[in-house]
Amino acid sequence: MILSAKMSNIMANSSFSTGSSLREKAKFQRVADPPTLLPILERRLPNSCFMYNQLKAYESCKSDLEVYSLHPFDENPNPEEIWILFNFSREDWGPTLSFSAPPLPPTKEIPTRIQEALETTTILDWTKPFICVAVDLPISDFIVKLNTRKYGNNIKIFPSYLLYMDPKEALKLDVPTNLGGDPPAELRSLSPLEGTQFLTKNWQYSKAGTDIFIRKCIENHVSAGVFVKNGDNTGEFVCGVINPGFGLASSLVTHPDYRRKGYASLAMKYLIKNLAKNGFHPCWDVEMSETAAVAFHKSLNPQIIAKVDYVSHNAL
Repeated sequence: MILSAKMSNIMANSSFSTGSSLREKAKFQRVADPPTLLPILERRLPNSCFMYNQLKAYESCKSDLEVYSLHPFDENPNPEEIWILFNFSREDWGPTLSFSAPPLPPTKEIPTRIQEALETTTILDWTKPFICVAVDLPISDFIVKLNTRKYGNNIKIFPSYLLYMDPKEALKLDVPTNLGGDPPAELRSLSPLEGTQFLTKNWQYSKAGTDIFIRKCIENHVSAGVFVKNGDNTGEFVCGVINPGFGLASSLVTHPDYRRKGYASLAMKYLIKNLAKNGFHPCWDVEMSETAAVAFHKSLNPQIIAKVDYVSHNAL
């Protein structure tokens, strides 16, 4: 196989190579220069959307993000078949894992070398809290089996739809910022102090450390909120959504007193459009069992690109 200089550089920086070194140790290797993997993630769009976003924002989250790679085959490795593992550290959930791999049929097992690498990994301790974010079903099946059969862990699974909007379509969204009303409301980015306080107080999955994580997201990434003004030009956020360090829009919350006003839809559209403006691929997920939430998110006209799982051990 003849590789371009650029692809050879990607392989070198991804810490995998041909020959005996692969046969000697089947384990995920730390990537020295993670942004060199962007071309591979770009070619895997839209399914790689949130990992692409995460790596594109690498400079703002590199202190919390470790990137690993492994090739599933010993002989004649094709760089397009590389498996990529992100380990993103959250102050509330702990290790947050996501994977990018070549397309996997839902009923097919993951390659043996990947199974071995996950079973023996030192990247995380499977007995401690962790969460796997929007993983393909074959990966989810293996991680659940590993945790329940080998470690006896009590695992929670959240089957979800992975939703995506092409950036070109996102840029066409009509998103007013002045919403009128009495008192008047407007769309704006969340502020670190008030936005953090609102989401931490009202998000159902908040726990110790969530406030630190949310503030970092607001300070470093695109966010959206509905701000209701008081007569003295002060006010408060009554709806908000963030784009966390793992690349998926998340934590959409509306205060109970302000529901059924269309604020959640407007906040999502504001976030989606601004993600596209900043070179990201808008994506988010919704639990399949939450029928009202599924209907709401479908009303935003995204593509449903995959069925995925969240796999949690004492994280949620």
